[in-house]
Amino acid sequence: MQPVYSSFMTLPKKDRLSVLDVLRNGRPRRFRLNQEALKLLNAVQLSNPIRQLLLKWSSDCEWEEAAFLKELQERVPHSQPDPTHSQSCLRRP
Repeated sequence: MQPVYSSFMTLPKKDRLSVLDVLRNGRPRRFRLNQEALKLLNAVQLSNPIRQLLLKWSSDCEWEEAAFLKELQERVPHSQPDPTHSQSCLRRP
């Protein structure tokens, strides 16, 4: 077994999610809105009503991307999800 691994990929975008996709080795994205995520959101300008909605929704539930975006659209109406399909929470720790 090699202690070091290299991978080269060409992606259509140069955004943060693309970098995370490479680091996740192409595995599907997973999302959580837990206390750690809420702390990171303190650096983002959000209205108090939106912050309160997210605070009420927060849990350690792990979501697939489409399900998370669908739930986000339902809870925060001004968000823009990709409504391809929906699934519920995948697992709870």
